[in-house]
Amino acid sequence: MLTLDLDYGQGPERITTSLWSLAQWERKTSRKIPQIATDGIGMDDLFFLAHATLVHHGAEVPKNLDQFIQQLVSLDLVDTTEPVGPTK
Repeated sequence: MLTLDLDYGQGPERITTSLWSLAQWERKTSRKIPQIATDGIGMDDLFFLAHATLVHHGAEVPKNLDQFIQQLVSLDLVDTTEPVGPTK
C-alpha cells in the first residue's frame, strides 16, 4: 500500500491506497505493483491512485480524472519505508 498526503480543495488529508485502487492501476497501466520498486512511479500514477482510492472510499471528487487533477492543491508520496534488519 502507498500513503499519500494530498489536498483536493477540502484541506490536507492523508490516505492509504486500497487493494482495489492498486488493482485498477495495474489494469490501467498493464504494469505490476512490484515494478514500482525498479521503474519508479510517476505523478500521473500518483494522481490515478489518489483518485481511485478516494472514489473507492466514497469521497466527493470529480468522476473525471483530469478534473480531479485540476482541483488538486498538493499531492505527496509519504515515505513509509521502514529499515530492514537490525540497526545500530
